[in-house]
Amino acid sequence: MEGSSTTIEDDGIPESVARKLDRAREHVCNLTAEVSEYVDECLAARREVENDGKDHLLVWDRFSLFPARLALIIGDAVHNLRSALDHLVVALVKAGAASSGAGLAEEEERVLQYPVCATEDSFKAAVLRRRLRHVPSAAVDYIRGMLANTA
Repeated sequence: MEGSSTTIEDDGIPESVARKLDRAREHVCNLTAEVSEYVDECLAARREVENDGKDHLLVWDRFSLFPARLALIIGDAVHNLRSALDHLVVALVKAGAASSGAGLAEEEERVLQYPVCATEDSFKAAVLRRRLRHVPSAAVDYIRGMLANTA
């Protein structure tokens, strides 16, 4: 990955991962503020009770659609989080390759990515495609445990 860094900071997180996580945090903070503003300015509802308390109605006094801008902020945050995971895999692979004395060709680095998989079979396929080559087995097991439906 062009521009990626395997410099490990004092907290053990590669610099490129830390930068992506920081940017995702900024997006989430912006999203929190904008959602709060949207709720305060665009939504107002009250509950009405009818039929001797048998029926409860939610009546909107003020409602407007979710602003498209919020979807963009969500997308930016998700993209930065995904990118941080990919940078982490690259750092793990480079460290694993270096510790075993193996080299890592540029073509090999280009296919590295954090495996986002819905099933154990798709995770195994990602491993077979060498997405986690040189990653220590304990880290591969940890990643497998983090994936939906594979634990």
